[in-house]
Amino acid sequence: MLRDNGRDTLLITGISVDRGCSSTARQALNLGIRTIVVRGACFGSEITESPVGPVTREDIERVSLAVLYRQGVEIMDVDEVIAGLG
Repeated sequence: MLRDNGRDTLLITGISVDRGCSSTARQALNLGIRTIVVRGACFGSEITESPVGPVTREDIERVSLAVLYRQGVEIMDVDEVIAGLG
């Protein structure tokens, strides 16, 4: 649908940077769509209990975005995206 409408880039924002945003980004990348996750526009929550101890929201976001970047997804801050729209 994106290509049919002359679009080649997908900006991803939303809930669960480590789940929903991440899986959407990987699927788009696999389809050959330029994929950008907008840092600061994806929600995440901390893990308070786990076998390896608590993990902050910031650490979850940082690691999730680093993994996506390593896979070829672009990462841009909200301000960068806004500046690019002008």
